[in-house]
Amino acid sequence: MTIYTDIEFNDSQRQHLREVAGEDVVYFADPGSPSLQDKEAFLKAEIAFGSCPPEWLPLTRDLRWMQFDSVGFGEYTHVDWDELGTRLTCTNLRGFFAMPVAETVLGGILTLYRGIDKLLKLKASRSWKKLELRPQLLHLTEAKVIILGYGATGKKVHSLLGPFGCTVIPVGKSEQPPDVKGVNELDRFLPLADIIVAALPDTPETRGLFGEQRFMLVKKGTIFVN
Repeated sequence: MTIYTDIEFNDSQRQHLREVAGEDVVYFADPGSPSLQDKEAFLKAEIAFGSCPPEWLPLTRDLRWMQFDSVGFGEYTHVDWDELGTRLTCTNLRGFFAMPVAETVLGGILTLYRGIDKLLKLKASRSWKKLELRPQLLHLTEAKVIILGYGATGKKVHSLLGPFGCTVIPVGKSEQPPDVKGVNELDRFLPLADIIVAALPDTPETRGLFGEQRFMLVKKGTIFVN
């Protein structure tokens, strides 16, 4: 069996992967710019791990499993999956980055609410302007937050906001739990939001979900986290 990967592994990681693969062949492609040789190796592989050029997938005949190195798969949405689906299984890293992304979301919100971005600039200039800055600072406590997309990341953001006493309005697919609102209800909640967190995958259904008309419904000062 041939395993193809275009992940940037270090030497010890490559050696570990070879040991785990045993007698199977592991081909390490250039993660930055795949070559013709890389393409030929991919077309002979039964397993692939990484993010191959989307146009390569329809050319494969031996590939049985494609493991993406990301949660998102937007660049592959135009692939004819009806043809490939009968012989190829594709999986992503769903949930893998939920905690680090959620913590970054929380860190970004607190940075803006507590003026940490401004404080860093003031520190660099050795300026002491607490009286000017203090009226601009906000409290996350009891803020109204819309979480748009209630997958692993959206749920983790919700859990981190819990101790702050925020009013959280999850918006997602209709088959999700009863407290999750459908996207068709989004417009009536937008004017209430202090913070909007868009934790959505890149798909044809989500592209263009927010345009000028929807942003016009958002009140001045609302934070939009994409």
